[in-house]
Amino acid sequence: MVNFPISTPWKVVIYRCALVFITLFWIAHMISLPVAVTYDGFIYIDMADVLGSSRFPQDWNFARTPLFPLTLKLAFWAFGRQPLAVIAVSSTLGLAGTFIVGRLVRRYAGEVAAALAMVVMALFPTSVAYQHFALTEVGTAFFLVLIAAALLLPADRPRQVW
Repeated sequence: MVNFPISTPWKVVIYRCALVFITLFWIAHMISLPVAVTYDGFIYIDMADVLGSSRFPQDWNFARTPLFPLTLKLAFWAFGRQPLAVIAVSSTLGLAGTFIVGRLVRRYAGEVAAALAMVVMALFPTSVAYQHFALTEVGTAFFLVLIAAALLLPADRPRQVW
């Protein structure tokens, strides 16, 4: 029996095809699925409205994280006050987190494993659903992935370990 291993160029092709697939899937679900706004989502949208207004210090909710309302404010400025602006914030963070996980898995397990990990993450129904909510869950997952990526950076010198 002859074993035909996948050559390096084919592994790279598989990885790049996965990148294209998850990007196209991201675009498809971003424009086709609706936005969902919970009670917390209304609070975040209101906090975005409070930023830069005369209501700022007195109506600001200090129990909430400030980065999500700030990114919502920027999305409202860029896309207008519409559902796509809310979806753009969460969905972009979800796609970026998927790319970072793919990069990490590629470094430690190879292109095929990275392609599989990214496709599974992109198709995970809970992740897709949360990318359409006006909530901070996808942003939290993104920052956890970012922290993991920072912790797994290779250290060339002993000083970089710290």
